Amino acid sequence: MTSFIEFSRPVNIPLRFLDGKPLYFEATQEECLKLAKRFGLENLKNLNFTLFFLPSQRLQTYPLKTTFEADVVYSCVKTLDAFEDHIQETVYFTAQEPSLFKQEDTSEDIILTGEEETIEPLDAEGFLDVGEIIAQYLSLALNPYPSVSLSSEKKLSPLQEPQSHEKPSTYFPFKNLMDLKNKKKPT
Repeated sequence: MTSFIEFSRPVNIPLRFLDGKPLYFEATQEECLKLAKRFGLENLKNLNFTLFFLPSQRLQTYPLKTTFEADVVYSCVKTLDAFEDHIQETVYFTAQEPSLFKQEDTSEDIILTGEEETIEPLDAEGFLDVGEIIAQYLSLALNPYPSVSLSSEKKLSPLQEPQSHEKPSTYFPFKNLMDLKNKKKPT
């Protein structure tokens, strides 16, 4: 049984790592439609990302940074109305040679920059499908409870008040999680 990847962008990481130049990728309209179907979206209008190669402190280990943007169309869980949202994320991960995963003796710890979320194995030729990795990070960035009212609250200026005169509820679990996720780390 073969698996079909909607957004495949294989990159020879060791070869490109030596070059060091960032790589830019953009999903085609067909790929966007397939990803929208996979994630249960009304539409995915745009998906693009840039892959940056970070300095490595260990052989056969390739720290990577990527920034991606997507314009998604959700279906509101309350009203079923379609509404648009823009997602912009920066993620870090590390690619490693497969031989590092097979070593039983791990006396030398991997030195990471502290931002990496996952370690991805390269295939035998040194390729990594960065398109599928970005698709997975996009699925994590999607709003699990898309609501028109929550998205419009983000767009209100501080001087504007909601149209409703009802006392708003203070318990919005998914909005609270979204606020925690978007909160900046103190430096």
